[in-house]
Amino acid sequence: MENEKKTGSTAAENLGHLFAHVQDGVDFFVEMGFKGLKALGKDTKEPVKEDDSHPALQTAKKAGKGAVRFLGEAGDAFYTKYQQLKSERDKKGS
Repeated sequence: MENEKKTGSTAAENLGHLFAHVQDGVDFFVEMGFKGLKALGKDTKEPVKEDDSHPALQTAKKAGKGAVRFLGEAGDAFYTKYQQLKSERDKKGS
């Protein structure tokens, strides 16, 4: 079969592979960012400092950590579901 094309030899395939690598890199860094947010939001029981003793400041810190942790957990849930959906789609052969 002389007309059979060679895999990876066309410019379109090379460009498609490049797009796949870029998408994988973006996914990797966004996922690491979400994991970082989740870790940042965990309660680390820091010792109370003199300047941190104001109740409003403590409340703001707790709220901020809670929001950051929430974003991290939402990101984890997103990537878990995203991987599941991709796996299901690949099994169907679409």
